[in-house]
Amino acid sequence: MLQLHSMRFDSLKDLEAWSAAEPDPVDVFRVARVSLASRVVPSNHRSVMVVHDFQNGYNKGEDDCPWGYYPHHNGVHYKLQFPGLVDTFVYFSHHRVTVPPVSWINSLHGLGVPVLGTLIFEDDELDELLVKRDGDFVYSRLLVKLAAHYGFDGWLINVETTLRNKSPSELALFISDLRTRLHIAIPHSKVVWYDSFVSTNRISYQNGVNERNYDHFENTDLFLTNYWWKEETLRANVKNIGSLGLKRLLVGVDVWGRGSCIGKGGLDIGTSLELLRVYSSNVGIFAPAWTYEKNFDDYEECDKQFWVGDPTKDYPNGGVSTYISEISAPIFSYNNAIGFFTVFGQGEGHFFNVCGEKVYNTHWVNNSLQTAMPLNYQKYSINRTEAFFGGSCLQIDYSMDDTFIDLFKIKADASSGIAVSLAYKQLEFTQDQITQLEISYYVERRYKSVTKVKSGVFKLPLKNTTIWNQLTTKFNFPRLGVHEHLVIDTVSVRLLHYSSNLFKSWIILPMNHHKLLLGYLVVTSADHDDTMPVTRISKKKLDKGQVLVQWKDYENSYCWLVYVNSSFCGAYSNTHFIASPTDRIRVDTITRFGVVLKGTDLFI
Repeated sequence: MLQLHSMRFDSLKDLEAWSAAEPDPVDVFRVARVSLASRVVPSNHRSVMVVHDFQNGYNKGEDDCPWGYYPHHNGVHYKLQFPGLVDTFVYFSHHRVTVPPVSWINSLHGLGVPVLGTLIFEDDELDELLVKRDGDFVYSRLLVKLAAHYGFDGWLINVETTLRNKSPSELALFISDLRTRLHIAIPHSKVVWYDSFVSTNRISYQNGVNERNYDHFENTDLFLTNYWWKEETLRANVKNIGSLGLKRLLVGVDVWGRGSCIGKGGLDIGTSLELLRVYSSNVGIFAPAWTYEKNFDDYEECDKQFWVGDPTKDYPNGGVSTYISEISAPIFSYNNAIGFFTVFGQGEGHFFNVCGEKVYNTHWVNNSLQTAMPLNYQKYSINRTEAFFGGSCLQIDYSMDDTFIDLFKIKADASSGIAVSLAYKQLEFTQDQITQLEISYYVERRYKSVTKVKSGVFKLPLKNTTIWNQLTTKFNFPRLGVHEHLVIDTVSVRLLHYSSNLFKSWIILPMNHHKLLLGYLVVTSADHDDTMPVTRISKKKLDKGQVLVQWKDYENSYCWLVYVNSSFCGAYSNTHFIASPTDRIRVDTITRFGVVLKGTDLFI
């Protein structure tokens, strides 16, 4: 297959040439198709921005190839394991214009996290950025066009050089213009300024906000400080911009600990976050892939400790979640309905399963396929030998202490009822045990003020089975009064024991070995799904005799499974594939309702 790389530009002239050129037919693979899911942010939540500064970006075997890697050398890649703790993700590199790889946009949009690109100046061209034609900033317009075309959510601006012939005030005007244009084109977008360039046309890291950089704080949506701050810097921030200003300020923390005055970086991040908590400050985390670069052999455990802490380890100040409240699960919208969907996927695997059956027996990586996981990782594990869809599933090991486990906070309104679908199996159980899925809800009266008036739980018993079982059921809502709204609150699982039959009272019986495997989970208020199987394709000839194949996109498609001459070639999040003229192709669809729609065999 054609070798394709993620888009980036090493000069402003390259960006302008891209805009003027005829569209490249294969550029469609770089365009994100997943819209940003919604989440509910707790009132006490302090924002977290991740700046993904990892080996200068666009790494082979990680994220450079837009359609992923089938096969992959070991089936492991860096991913953001706990997106429920992250508000914004910045893809960083030292190319002039960094466009986030499509796999990061697709996966994080599905998880509710906006994704920004980076515009960086480390040597020259800063004056050229301010060029105008017909009174408009040329590159302001092009940067907005670029973000809208590839489907990401804004820019981090990093200026590490000085202006030669232009004034700093012109740069401030450019940033303001970019922000205005971007908000019109992409309403939820953000422009973030990095603390390096000051109003006297010098590079001088202030590590906070003061009179030397206030104009850039004022002209952008968010302001990210350098990471050499001290406690007196945090005090000065409060004085200079007040409590409202702090909401737009992100205080930098470098995970490598480069020049840090508070904390040593790495797993000592809690030392920095504790002080930021005292001063009600948000955080910008530079290079959290340190856990992957520094500790590859034990990456996932190290990464878990970094994000959620481990009281048995040597860092008593905990991880990020010790100081940051979790954002609710990502919710997609569909025909005035809401839905939550996960296959507990990591975007990687050592095999690929469809409906619990193996269709591919080789390592693979495709970050676009990552889906939501619970935050409380101490209560579950990732099973990499079993899967319903993809290369892994969620495994819950009940213990004497844990027979009730929260999985996801939904926090979403639903109108008339909900449907719940899941695939599961259970291991090492006894016949007097029952696991049940529980969906808690509450009713709010919203008139002049918001009052919680009642609550309840929908309960779905899961029969004991050692083979994958799919289950779908509907729950009707209680009658609601005027101004009353039902809110889906939390999805949980509970292990129960019954003494003689299901109609007697339930009592909790802790067990040591009972295991519940979850392959996918759907909670939706939609009445139906109009996704259709792939029965037709369009074709376009490419160079070297190859053919670009395209099929119709449906909003509720999670991914497409492509088979060429009856052999599985990969699971993809875009509606395109490159084939040969003699191929026979079949495209199956996995929907966000947990349904597989088998396509028709089609000849190229």
